[in-house]
Amino acid sequence: MNFPSGGVLAFSRSSEKRDVGSILVSLVIPMYNERDGLEMLFASIDNALSGRAIAYEVVCIDDGSSDDTFSALVDIGDKRIRAFRLSRNYGKEIALSAGLDLVRGDVVIPMDADLQEPPELIPVMLDKWEQGFDVVVAVRRSRQADGFVKAASAKFFYKFFNSVSASKIPENAGDFRLLDRHVVDVLRQMPERNRFMKGLLSWPGFRYEQIEFDRPERYCGQSKWKPLKLLGLAVDGLTSFSTLPLRMASIL
Repeated sequence: MNFPSGGVLAFSRSSEKRDVGSILVSLVIPMYNERDGLEMLFASIDNALSGRAIAYEVVCIDDGSSDDTFSALVDIGDKRIRAFRLSRNYGKEIALSAGLDLVRGDVVIPMDADLQEPPELIPVMLDKWEQGFDVVVAVRRSRQADGFVKAASAKFFYKFFNSVSASKIPENAGDFRLLDRHVVDVLRQMPERNRFMKGLLSWPGFRYEQIEFDRPERYCGQSKWKPLKLLGLAVDGLTSFSTLPLRMASIL
């Protein structure tokens, strides 16, 4: 029998009582030139989680930054913050994959460093996890702040991708989501090298829930995603999760 994604199968987890107070939560944060925002980022995370007495670690993957992001991470001296540096800039998809390999937690939450994915949502995600959901995805209510062209192109991509791919991805969702450890173990077995993480994170299935949020402005710095990089990511997603491009090429 030929299994999808190189022979990886995802089996449903048996139901069990879940208690946030007895687990470790791992945050995975890819970083590229984020030095100026680190203090506010970690303060926001601590404010969101310490009030609930949630044990956590932050796995920071410095994706070959050209500033002193990694040195600043090391100098923080907080045992909850684990910093790793890639040998060069590989891109966010590879950095996130590396972080998933390094986490120790029972629950894993990938997020960005720019505070456009509010840490205040993490306790809400954990409440959903306690209710039995293995994956909790944070979805933006709207993309009005992106401007017409970017919002329209993103809407077209999600519609087109979901129409040609068996692995559906939620519209207006990024990588910010809660993943039960069982889901992460499945993701780590997937052999893809050219990785489209939105698709990979959605592929395993499991009990799934969405929460909505309004995306705030970036705390500092500028987005690293330029139009050509976004286009390349879209092409990677389509060629990774649909046979349509191969069929079209064969016909031509």
